[in-house]
Amino acid sequence: MDSNLLILSDLHLGEQEPGEDRGYVEQRADILASQFGTFLEHYSQNRKDGLPWRLVIAGDMIDYMRIHVPYDNREGWTDVANHTTPRSDQALWKLPEHDLAGTLAKTEQLFKLNRKTFHHLARFLLAGHELALVTGNHDAELDWPEVQSLIRERLGEIARREKPHADLKALQDRIQFCPRFYYEPGRVYIEHGHFYDGYCKTEDETPPIWVSQGLKDRRLNSFSHRLNYSQFSNPKAFDSLPLHNIDQWSAGDILLWYLKRPFTQQFLLFRAFVTMVFQLVFMAWSRSFRELLNKEGTDREIALQQWAQDHNLPVEAVEPLQKYVTPAIHTRLFDTIQALYIDRMVLLATTGMAMTVFLVAPWSPMYKASLLTATSFGFVAIFQYLSNRRPISETIPMLINAAAKISNYLNTPLVIMAHSHHYEQKQLENGKLYVNLGSWVVPHELIHTAPEHRPLEGLPNTPHVALNAVPDFQTRYMVITSHKHPHQCSVGSWSYLDGSPVLEPVNLPSNETLTQRSETTCKASLALAKQAHSNSLVS
Repeated sequence: MDSNLLILSDLHLGEQEPGEDRGYVEQRADILASQFGTFLEHYSQNRKDGLPWRLVIAGDMIDYMRIHVPYDNREGWTDVANHTTPRSDQALWKLPEHDLAGTLAKTEQLFKLNRKTFHHLARFLLAGHELALVTGNHDAELDWPEVQSLIRERLGEIARREKPHADLKALQDRIQFCPRFYYEPGRVYIEHGHFYDGYCKTEDETPPIWVSQGLKDRRLNSFSHRLNYSQFSNPKAFDSLPLHNIDQWSAGDILLWYLKRPFTQQFLLFRAFVTMVFQLVFMAWSRSFRELLNKEGTDREIALQQWAQDHNLPVEAVEPLQKYVTPAIHTRLFDTIQALYIDRMVLLATTGMAMTVFLVAPWSPMYKASLLTATSFGFVAIFQYLSNRRPISETIPMLINAAAKISNYLNTPLVIMAHSHHYEQKQLENGKLYVNLGSWVVPHELIHTAPEHRPLEGLPNTPHVALNAVPDFQTRYMVITSHKHPHQCSVGSWSYLDGSPVLEPVNLPSNETLTQRSETTCKASLALAKQAHSNSLVS
């Protein structure tokens, strides 16, 4: 505990929505660079008790799911009057696959688009402060050693340009990659939260099998990965569908939205939906088939045992946290079918055909009425059962439930998550505190509706009105400074108007003696972070 903590989440660097003009992407990058840069500069110059800051980003710092890269060939270009001219801005960019090669290409593009943000981050590290990156569902690729090495290398290059004689090894040692969570015993537990959201969970394994077994053929898959990839492949079909909030929609909401779309969009959306259904069902069937052969279960067991063995710890010390994890939707065939509403569509079609047969059959009216009544009651009962069984899509209650279990098991006073982009502070039933940090994402409405004004000096792509228009709830973070009990903890929001924080003290529960089981698990989690850090340096 030799550092004070700054904790925030969900910057989504590099995000480019489907069909979005590149100018909007650059504006968003400039706004965030100004916001984040003044924040880092303020805390870099204002230490507490002489200690450096450790900036902990609780997942989704990088949006690998939505980073586009330029085409490396002439696709999307036409030659007009001997001048190479793009058909459109959107034709210049593509979304690579979620594999290692695609991720490395996206990382290179990330440093070009967000160069100002990474310059601010490099200055922060040069000042002696630290950075800890927790993986989220949008940047789960940060678990890959090759990606960690590339990020360290690019930040080192920026730092060397800022300060030619800087000790790059010491600087890169202050960059820590945290698979799944960051944890300081008795102080704070920080996790992104997607492991409790079956729609966004990328893998079943903790740690990932490819890390423990050194697999090279890596490709990220989840329900949301497939949905996003389908969205980017068919931007016209998904136009105006708010995927950021769709987890709060019911089947009726989705159907009503669909019926209000123009016929052309309905057709495109139906075609995209059918294609996505086949992909997801096949992916779930393949995974279920491997589990029937017990291959997947064996791999998970080997990975967990290897993980514990590498840290000289018993499997029992790390296994309980894994029990709280929600199974990924795409790994279970029936869950996938339910998530896509296929079960209820089949039930509706089957019921409709059965009633049609009953109506035209040469039976007595009383017999027909009995069959129709029984079918109606059966339809309602089965529909209700399937609806209740459908995997939960609302992330907020799942995160709170997981936080309560984790705080009990680790006996930690504070659990911090993010993922939902919804700020929340809640006292748990066990007296511990749960905080969801929300997001630092620049609102889409700001980019698309900001009037054209004189660009702000130093930010050529940003309208002057933009910076003052970002609401405070988009810039929440936490500060933990005291190493005594209770810790000094505050929730902050960043003010654009005067470049200073607005802090609100947070009351944490009093210190309790950690149980032996908690101490064992603390050691396991700390060993995980340190080992992941040292492994990435070796690679």
